[in-house]
Amino acid sequence: MKLTKEQQKLVEENHNLIYSFCYKYNLDIEEWYDIFAIALCEAIKKWDNTRSNLSTFVYVKFKSTMLMEYRNSKALKRGREFTNISIDNETFTLEIEDTKNIENNVVDKIVLQEKIKTLKHSDQKLLLMRLKGYNQKEIAEKMGVSQPSISRRFKHIEKRLTDD
Repeated sequence: MKLTKEQQKLVEENHNLIYSFCYKYNLDIEEWYDIFAIALCEAIKKWDNTRSNLSTFVYVKFKSTMLMEYRNSKALKRGREFTNISIDNETFTLEIEDTKNIENNVVDKIVLQEKIKTLKHSDQKLLLMRLKGYNQKEIAEKMGVSQPSISRRFKHIEKRLTDD
């Protein structure tokens, strides 16, 4: 992850937020420091000083990171695994059903990533909005089209991604 000099300075000045968050939620600093350091960099990279206070924004990012880590660890206990994919320089977590064959999962992830790249930019945008948590109705409103139209496009996207 590439940070500007200004962003690097903000990370250095605010790394104590990691300690305060761990203290507040009674987390082991040695276990969580690296995870939250990455989350701090990601938060600072996305932070808009006109919209929120930095510490509030970082705490929200830490909390979502912590919850995601707990979810992933519970899923692993149940025999599931999660993998990250990237669309338009944003990373999203997808669940992998079968964790028995890790080699196949890595290949599947690479194939999926390549298939996403072959989608039209407008379809990538739709997929990106869906992965961000927007439902079909919200996407349709943002795109200025009907919800059934979005539904058909998602069926087309799903077909393109699942075809061998």
